[in-house]
Formats: sequence, C-alpha cells, structure tokens
Amino acid sequence: MKRAHRAGAALRSGGFLSILVATNVLAADASPFGRSLNSFVDIFFDWATPLAIIAVSIVGLAALFGFLRLQAAVYAVIGIVIVFGAPQFVVWVRATGGV
Repeated sequence: MKRAHRAGAALRSGGFLSILVATNVLAADASPFGRSLNSFVDIFFDWATPLAIIAVSIVGLAALFGFLRLQAAVYAVIGIVIVFGAPQFVVWVRATGGV
C-alpha cells in the first residue's frame, strides 16, 4: 500500500510541474507576470535538468541490479519526459487549435 501511495504522490507532483510549465507557455506575454513566470521556469529547468540526469542514472542502475522493477523505472522516465515536454506539448495543442 505504501508503494501505491508514493507512486500517486510522485504522479501528482509531476502533474503539478507539468501544469506549471504549461502555464508558463500560455502566459508568455510581455506582462510582468509572464516575464516572472518565464524566469521561474528557466531557473527550474536549469536546476531540474542535472537532477533529472542523475535520477535517470540512479533508476537505471537500480533496475539493472534488480533493486527496482522495470515497470517503476519506465514510469520514472515517462514522468521526466512529461515534465520536460510540457512546453512543446502546449505549443503543439495551441497550434492545432489555431490559437
């Protein structure tokens, strides 16, 4: 039961970060709010990219040596891809809708 709770918490936090990044793309105008949100997301990516590289390395090694199920490793990598791919996804959806 604890594993399911931890996995749910990880998915919720990843979803929050995806929403935050998507909000940045939508608010990318010349307003002070848009500029500060762009600055925050830039700082987030500057810090999060090395952490994501380390996390994928640790998850891969844990799966390699049998300390982690392969399914959990795949979920971790998919979560990282979703968080870092959110801006491109929002741009794609807006372009598809003609906005």
